[in-house]
Amino acid sequence: MPTQQDERCLCKDNSKMISPFNIMSFFQCRAKRCKCNGKVRVVTGFGCPKGGIPDCPKEYELYCKDGTNLSPTRVMRHKMVTGRVQNCICKDGIMPRCKTTGDVPKCPGTEEEPDFSLGGAEDFIGCRVEYFDLKEILKTGS
Repeated sequence: MPTQQDERCLCKDNSKMISPFNIMSFFQCRAKRCKCNGKVRVVTGFGCPKGGIPDCPKEYELYCKDGTNLSPTRVMRHKMVTGRVQNCICKDGIMPRCKTTGDVPKCPGTEEEPDFSLGGAEDFIGCRVEYFDLKEILKTGS
């Protein structure tokens, strides 16, 4: 019989999250792989082939082309309004970018863009990747 110690996940920062855990703790952990009932499984369902969740180098720095910051509150509001519909969180349909890099969120430990054919957050699956100069947009406030 498996114990709680048998059910755990390796987080983005290489710390361990021990069961029981919920969806909020899972996302805070940004799990790369989990061990359940003695089997280790790489968490690829968010588009990262080597496991994990695509992210920016710093938390809460994801912006749409119109300058909208995708704070946790805004993301939750989007989920409440759209439900689990696979559409882009940015009104213009363009993939948001990270403030520090100017690039789309990357898979942890790599410079790989997510492969949404593996799965992914519904908020991003419907987005198209198109370049825009985020620093210029934030500077001008438009």
